[in-house]
Amino acid sequence: MANNSFCAQKINITSDTSEWNHHHNIFKAEGHVRFSHTQKVLNAEAITLYFDKKNNKNTLNQFSAHGHVVITTPTLKMTGHQAIYKAKENLYILSGEKISLITENNEILTAHKEMRFWENIYKAEAEKKVILIKNDKKLFTDFLEVFFHPYKKGEKLSIKKAVTPLPLKMLSANHHITGNSGEYNAVLETALIKKNVHIIDQYKNILKGDSATINFKTNIATINKNMSSYPVTGYIQRYKK
Repeated sequence: MANNSFCAQKINITSDTSEWNHHHNIFKAEGHVRFSHTQKVLNAEAITLYFDKKNNKNTLNQFSAHGHVVITTPTLKMTGHQAIYKAKENLYILSGEKISLITENNEILTAHKEMRFWENIYKAEAEKKVILIKNDKKLFTDFLEVFFHPYKKGEKLSIKKAVTPLPLKMLSANHHITGNSGEYNAVLETALIKKNVHIIDQYKNILKGDSATINFKTNIATINKNMSSYPVTGYIQRYKK
């Protein structure tokens, strides 16, 4: 088995076979590919890199990789069947039947169609059969925007907020929540659910309304029957034996 290597502008690639097209500034590698750039590492079956030539220097413009793609950075890990990286946008686009993004805090985002992650603004978008897991909470929907705390040296990347305009289901240790759209605030540990809200607590109590705010710290849900009515507050408490 041959071991080919490529090194340019802090980019290192090892693979079984490789090809460099100088005319079009395209580099291809196949077989046990390991791509590293700064503090990022990608493993895949194949990768194609596209360079722009400026001032007699090749600058990475884009790459596409496929086959059991695993991308590891100091703050997270992403997996998928295929990945595209657009350098100008600092954007990763992952696709496949099962895609995942896992933070250092073991917060997990999965999807079954496509996931986009902008590493400069710490934002992700996930499509189809999306699941977000943070501690004891799980959020299910078909499209989700996830915002992360900006990474600072010495701190771990963590989820700040998740928003969906589509129907969702949210589960926690004490709640089963559904609605037509919603927003989860991971900092305040609250969720705002809109339209056709249906909440079941651990004691099988049922709350329904047009919108609801759930505080997972206090286990208090504030329900609005309709937009013009006064809010009705439901208290969901743990009983002590």
